[in-house]
Amino acid sequence: MQSFGKILKSLRNESGLSQFELARSLGVAQTTIANYETDKRFPNHLLLIHMAETFDTSLDFLLGRTPEKKSRLRIYEGMTRGELDPVYQEVADKYLGYLLENQKYRALALVSRELDKGLDPRIFYDRVFMNTLRRVGELWERNEINVAREHYITNVTQTAIAGLYTYLEERVACDRVAVTMAVNGDPHTMGAKMMSDLMEFEGWNTFYLGGDVPTDHLIDILVELKARVLVLTITLPQYMDTLKNTIYAVKKEARLKKLKIIVGGKALDVKGFSWQELGADGYGSSFEEAIRLIEEIR
Repeated sequence: MQSFGKILKSLRNESGLSQFELARSLGVAQTTIANYETDKRFPNHLLLIHMAETFDTSLDFLLGRTPEKKSRLRIYEGMTRGELDPVYQEVADKYLGYLLENQKYRALALVSRELDKGLDPRIFYDRVFMNTLRRVGELWERNEINVAREHYITNVTQTAIAGLYTYLEERVACDRVAVTMAVNGDPHTMGAKMMSDLMEFEGWNTFYLGGDVPTDHLIDILVELKARVLVLTITLPQYMDTLKNTIYAVKKEARLKKLKIIVGGKALDVKGFSWQELGADGYGSSFEEAIRLIEEIR
């Protein structure tokens, strides 16, 4: 049986953490971690719990009592949505708190640990990830965090969302193809990415293109994929003409007569802009409304 120190060092190396980074995450000195890894010292029960959370493992594995890294206990199974609402809120609060404290690894470990316990990944996406990004946007608007912090949290959340797919059963209908992207020039692509994820959860075969795709190339891939829906997002109003021109060019393509274009984003919430004048087939003022509109296209 491996010693606690060897197990700790192995977990730290697998996670790509230095002794200094782990020490900072746990709130101890680097020399303390070094002493743990050489079995010269042993942590108290609170630090053991923090270590298990950080490495997304069980205490039994950390202590060398079992070869199974993860606990298989699914404590949330059988609970109703109403019973779980406070759980999702608590997870969302902890997740954002970790990221505001630069605790990326603890935030990611929290996500996988709670999903392993039986939380629904689709509800998790909305109640934790989307809720976090909304709150981050509000913090930025109030100047409580700067744009660098906003980008950091957004990028970590994109990493967390990618891991969410391992908890979803395969239910994609290959003939229901949708393409999502941000309007050319607009640097804010997260909305298009989230629409892609949400549509994937609803059974669409989605292709997320990011942004800055030449219009002729966009048309080529829409034709190639036989796409049924194109979602275009816009955050900054100065790109409204670009959005209008993109829609016009796509609509003019004879091979895309059956394609439906849905638009959304903060820029369209500004009074004076009309999605009908843009030539789109629909407008979602929220992710939920956009998904509803798209589902009607089935």
